[in-house]
Amino acid sequence: GLAKSFQGILGSGDEADNSEFKKKQQQFLDMLSDSLIDLLTAQFKFLEALNMKQNIAITKKALEDLKKGKDGKIPIEQVETAIEVSKENKVMIDEAIASNKTITEESKEIFSSGLVDYGRGTRKIVNVGYASKQYLSNVDGFGMGMLGNLEGIVFLVENIPPLTKTFLASTDSLIQYSTNNNIPVPEEISSVQKDKAAGEFAGYN
Repeated sequence: GLAKSFQGILGSGDEADNSEFKKKQQQFLDMLSDSLIDLLTAQFKFLEALNMKQNIAITKKALEDLKKGKDGKIPIEQVETAIEVSKENKVMIDEAIASNKTITEESKEIFSSGLVDYGRGTRKIVNVGYASKQYLSNVDGFGMGMLGNLEGIVFLVENIPPLTKTFLASTDSLIQYSTNNNIPVPEEISSVQKDKAAGEFAGYN
């Protein structure tokens, strides 16, 4: 399955020590941040297409903060903020597409572009979910006490599964809305829906 892609970064329990955990923690936070950049970019485009301006500025700020920290030390607080913003956006976008809100032809192009980012971001968040889950299952054997000050790992364990389910669940409604309104559905999101239907993401469905 998907977790196999990450065997190279997971390592074995015997090698692990506190510095190794810290390295993995930052790696997983980087991966989560990367997925959130795609997902927030998608939501930014959806909000723009749906003419829902109230959360555009806050979404842009969360995106800029994540991009500044990319490939470096990403403060957990920035990731937490991005997650909260993404949840707020999701509620607003879900309500708009549930009411089958009418949008202009130009806005349909923007919405379709957002579907590309959404598909990529959802696949990435599934991947980091599997990777962190597998890593922690290897850690169990020799004591979670070694995780000491690694609040990032705890943060990942608490946030990734529900977040992954949330974003996966929206693929169907986004595609349905697009189909109903003659919005092109790109491969990036349709492939996620197909894999979801085929049980590829069984751990998160």
